[in-house]
Amino acid sequence: MRWLDAKVPWPYPADGAASFVAACVAEMARGEKSHWAIVPRKGPADLIGVVSLWPDDGVTHDQRGFWLDPAWQRQGLMTEAANRVTDYAFRQLGWPCLWLSNAQDNQASRRIKEKQGARLVDMMIGRYVGGETSRMVWLLEREDWVERRAA
Repeated sequence: MRWLDAKVPWPYPADGAASFVAACVAEMARGEKSHWAIVPRKGPADLIGVVSLWPDDGVTHDQRGFWLDPAWQRQGLMTEAANRVTDYAFRQLGWPCLWLSNAQDNQASRRIKEKQGARLVDMMIGRYVGGETSRMVWLLEREDWVERRAA
């Protein structure tokens, strides 16, 4: 939780999940963002994670966010989901690049960006649930992604 954006209410309120899903549905209806649910391959279709994607606003240098229930981490699920969403951004939407970011200490998020071929381009201060800390800003360009996926 400590590396989620400071906009996430913490402690998480009783209606937090319902409010989050309602906000996601509204953002998709307005065409502002896309959201994908991550559910287990087998068993009940419980929400165990989310990947979100939005257009570049030219300011924040951040276009994708994700979270995954800690019980499901370290299984490659988020890498698989992030790769599918990145492919969608480049191949379906035709975006030239993706700006990505993470808290510097969030090693799992950092590894996904490195595996995808993103380049670290900036460091700044980010505001997270756990407080202010260094924020890594990455750039992933479509040509690099397509070339890497073809190899």
